[in-house]
Amino acid sequence: MKAKLSTGKPWYKSSTTSYHWTKYLVFGAIAFLMAATGRNKYREVPIISEVSFREGEKMTYYVAYGLIKAGEAELTINPSKKIPGQFHIVGTGNSYSFFDVFFKVRDRYETYFDPNKKVPTEFVRDINEGGYSKQQHYVFDHASKTVFDIKKQREYSMDHERTQDILSAFYYARLLDTRNLQVGDRLYIPTFLDEEMFRFFLEFKGREVLSTKHGKIRTLKFTPVVQKGRVFNDEETMTIWVTDDQNRMPILLKSKLRVGAVRLELKEFANLKTPPKFY
Repeated sequence: MKAKLSTGKPWYKSSTTSYHWTKYLVFGAIAFLMAATGRNKYREVPIISEVSFREGEKMTYYVAYGLIKAGEAELTINPSKKIPGQFHIVGTGNSYSFFDVFFKVRDRYETYFDPNKKVPTEFVRDINEGGYSKQQHYVFDHASKTVFDIKKQREYSMDHERTQDILSAFYYARLLDTRNLQVGDRLYIPTFLDEEMFRFFLEFKGREVLSTKHGKIRTLKFTPVVQKGRVFNDEETMTIWVTDDQNRMPILLKSKLRVGAVRLELKEFANLKTPPKFY
């Protein structure tokens, strides 16, 4: 079955009060996930030859809704026991127990990522957000440009040789060569999501020095291009800052919703391949 190309169909049935912080982080989310076709010209940026992350890497984020720290999101890279030589990357999002009364979140995303080919081979999603649950299991065959849905026993086609899943897209974005980016450039990452090919764009907004609990650091500032009338107020209401170094580690993410705002802030990190340059 051929997957149709989406220009912004929502990837879940959300209410105006849904927070979905794992989604915002993974959008690199990046992360980054209700993308629509860009109005400006985009370009496919070359990827660096050496993978900038490694097994054992771990990043943890506070998730705040308004002024309230409501939970945490975590990204870890483990060695794959299923496929030798690949990364088993896990992203989780959990609300704190006090916040479960209002909106309980227990999200888990997994991708098996080939660091040589820079593509995912398998993707698993198991989420429960305020009573809404969803499970997905995809197997990617990039040679034939197909994705097999284990749950539905259906096969879909991909339209790009480096198609990513929702979690691997974040790590793929960390491999893009950002040295020659100019303000206004839009980066395209082909992503397969909910049985569809998504046109996922990140627009470069410039370079900034950000003050954090870990110190000051030079960052790259991006906004995803998202569809009006869904969870967000307008296009480009989400902003993410990543380190302007080989790690391209997300430091801060802010997003305005129809009701309130979500903020993700780096809590701690461990075992980065390159030590970040805080000062």
